[in-house]
Amino acid sequence: MNHIQIYDNILSKEGCQHIIDYFESNIELSFQGLSAGKVNKKDKDSTDITLRLEYPRNEDEYKINNYILKTLKKGTEKYRNKFRFLDMMVNTWHVDDRFNIQRFDEGQGYHGVHCEHSKNSCKRMLVWMIYLNNAKCGTRFYEPRRDVKAKQGRLVLWPPDWTYPHSGITPNRGKKYIVTGWFSYY
Repeated sequence: MNHIQIYDNILSKEGCQHIIDYFESNIELSFQGLSAGKVNKKDKDSTDITLRLEYPRNEDEYKINNYILKTLKKGTEKYRNKFRFLDMMVNTWHVDDRFNIQRFDEGQGYHGVHCEHSKNSCKRMLVWMIYLNNAKCGTRFYEPRRDVKAKQGRLVLWPPDWTYPHSGITPNRGKKYIVTGWFSYY
């Protein structure tokens, strides 16, 4: 069974644009994307800003958090309806406080094949990613083999485990904006 689920038009164009505009007007908060806790452009070459759901810094972040939470609520309801076991046996999970807005410029990308689960992130149980623009390059999953197109407002949910290795489709052409984070066990 394929647990990679895609939900289109789940975040509005206005919401996507608001997040992109926030990112571009707050670039001083950005840092080079981290892979395994360090900057390694061979694996991940991006510009990121981390936000927190519990502690927004300003009114814009509060608005972004509302967009994210509403989008995730819609998406996880659909995911839970498809995978009923989550509510029957795995009912103690929540959205993580921290999430990242990421920009991949021309030639950049998440080159390294990776999963979202490691000894430092062992409580993760589900990954979420929202494409903020119609980019030319999306995400490649290797097991099961699947390429996901970057479509504005598209939410992708999948398990974080080693059974779902993925990377960006690289090198990136044009700009790609995403917002991404995790759900974890309590």
